[in-house]
Amino acid sequence: MHLDKFDLNLLVALDALLTEKHVTRAAEKLYVSQPAMSAALLRLRTYFDDQLLVKVGASLELTPRAQELVGEVRDLIFRIRTTLRTAPTFDPLTGEREMRLLMSDYSATVFVPTLTRALLTDAPGMRCLVEHLTPDSLTRIDHGLADFCITVEQRELLENNPNTESLNGDLLFEDEFVVVLDATSKAAGHPLTLERLLALPYVEVRFAHAVFSVVEAAIRQRKLSFHTASVMPSFIEAAGLIAGTDMATIIPRQLARRIAPAFGLAIRPAPMDLPALRETLIWHKRNDADPAHVWFRGYLHKIAQSLGFQTIKAGAAQAPQRETA
Repeated sequence: MHLDKFDLNLLVALDALLTEKHVTRAAEKLYVSQPAMSAALLRLRTYFDDQLLVKVGASLELTPRAQELVGEVRDLIFRIRTTLRTAPTFDPLTGEREMRLLMSDYSATVFVPTLTRALLTDAPGMRCLVEHLTPDSLTRIDHGLADFCITVEQRELLENNPNTESLNGDLLFEDEFVVVLDATSKAAGHPLTLERLLALPYVEVRFAHAVFSVVEAAIRQRKLSFHTASVMPSFIEAAGLIAGTDMATIIPRQLARRIAPAFGLAIRPAPMDLPALRETLIWHKRNDADPAHVWFRGYLHKIAQSLGFQTIKAGAAQAPQRETA
């Protein structure tokens, strides 16, 4: 197929070359030979009258023209794929679709089990692939490597300078942070003041050891002097680490309620003001009108409501209820 003398079969090769910036890796990505990819690059250079990839030192770099093409080519490919795969309607009882979701261990623990069980009845052909958050999660959404990301509304905590213009988002639910301690520790037997908390060894959480949680960002902003004894990559691992010790950590209440009995933890209100944990559902604008995406987004809100989360629609949300610990 040709358009204005351009072979559209080269579009996928162009995207791979622009993404990988390496002929061999681009060939491996598309399962073609290196000579075939080199030939494709030659044809692309002829068409665009530009080298596209130039050698700088030991590596290849994109020319200014190639840099301009990156986003346009990627978006064009995804639009074509979406057009070809998207049915005019989506029937959850008969439709088949795979959704890739990026989220923290918190969302995976409190949200996904109920979602998966409900889908077995309401949309048996819908399959969810869940992966943990990484520092490039929003870029992965932008590049079409995942369908949804459930993360905090402060996107800058997840990724520096993400291309947010291409992304849409809805606030999905909110929670609050609590302190968890080993139930048999000395600290658990006394009222938890800020002074006592700051005196305890503290377990910090950074997702993928690089992404600060909302609470850790707030602690830094307020310059609270915690005695960090360890840094863990997830809330669950932080909570598990303090079991049987005098350490403390801060995690979301809904998660604490689920794991405290298994880990032998006591839940205490945080002795200082902390921001609410407001989880946002993020997707790419190219999927705005995809019937399966539209249905799934609504279904995620339905699941959040069924779990007792404070769901957020238009207008201000009410403060989450505090649980007596």
